[in-house]
Amino acid sequence: MQITRILGFEVSVPPRPVTGHSPQNRPYYLLRLETDTGILGGAISRPNGTPLLSYIEMIAPYYLGRDPLMRTAASSDLEQLHRPNFRALRPTVSLFDVAMWDIVAKHAKLPLYQLLGGSRTKVPLMPMIGNFIAERSIESVKDEAKELLDQGYLRFKLPIVGNVKFETKYVEEIFKLVDGQLSVDYHWSFLNYNCALSACRSLDRMGLHFIEDPFPAQFVDLTCRLSRELQTPLAAGEDMTDFDDIKRAVNELGLYRLDATRCGGVTGAIKALSLADIQGCGVVPLTSPELHAQLAGAFSVIEAVEFIHRGERATPAAILTRPMNVEQGHIHLDDEPGAGWHFDWDAIAKYTVATTEMTAS
Repeated sequence: MQITRILGFEVSVPPRPVTGHSPQNRPYYLLRLETDTGILGGAISRPNGTPLLSYIEMIAPYYLGRDPLMRTAASSDLEQLHRPNFRALRPTVSLFDVAMWDIVAKHAKLPLYQLLGGSRTKVPLMPMIGNFIAERSIESVKDEAKELLDQGYLRFKLPIVGNVKFETKYVEEIFKLVDGQLSVDYHWSFLNYNCALSACRSLDRMGLHFIEDPFPAQFVDLTCRLSRELQTPLAAGEDMTDFDDIKRAVNELGLYRLDATRCGGVTGAIKALSLADIQGCGVVPLTSPELHAQLAGAFSVIEAVEFIHRGERATPAAILTRPMNVEQGHIHLDDEPGAGWHFDWDAIAKYTVATTEMTAS
């Protein structure tokens, strides 16, 4: 089996409707690998400031003609040639890795979670609630949480920005409503250690599951230092592309935030998950629930998979052929072969704003 054609897409897809709000179209990058057997592999990623389409075009020659069953060989060759700046390439390499695992799973006629060993078919979901809080009341967020509680969801995440006076009351009210099953995400609000310490201490006594990303991903030292000052576990990792940083997060923080579309694909995720399992560090992957639920089906160290309940960042349903099977706050995995995403390539063509293509000679 050989990869015969590589296509990259930049798409602008409308998000799910949100009552009372007008979230904007959001760009995504997609990769499609075609093989001489007719099996297709696909992967999707958010941009995160990376010119992924240009990088896809740059590294595609390393993958053309390769056998997806030997997926590590191309990435290893690429890393040897680009070692000084491989960190910048890792999100793009992640897309190729996921797409090749998608091909391998389809070739084996298995879903990814079964191909990786399989440990469960039902995976807990953790909705992020409270988006657009600047345009909403606390009561509207409480109504959102109540709706999800009625649907069987058991744990929740709330985005905050470091407004201590408002957010202490806000978090306390949601915490009580969901019976303490709450985490918060500062989304890189701080660059100053003392400001972060003061804000986190205002929440530290509550008993939150975790406090996420007080600092940007490159401030690993500050995140680890802050973790030692708090009782509440700190969580980080979603934008870490260097394995030295990932190892520190797993070894020193309370919870690792996996993103397989940035840490090296399924292959990188397996490394990180195995390390977390050995170290006893919990894992909650960042969004991309279709893919990450497959990993959670194989690795019990994953506590839950996040999805965004109301907001523009959810993976757009408009380019997928079928939704996830969700019941009582859990994704129910089925026997459909592949890595979890089932792309509607006709719909992708409709929303495409730029493409790149390379074919084996």
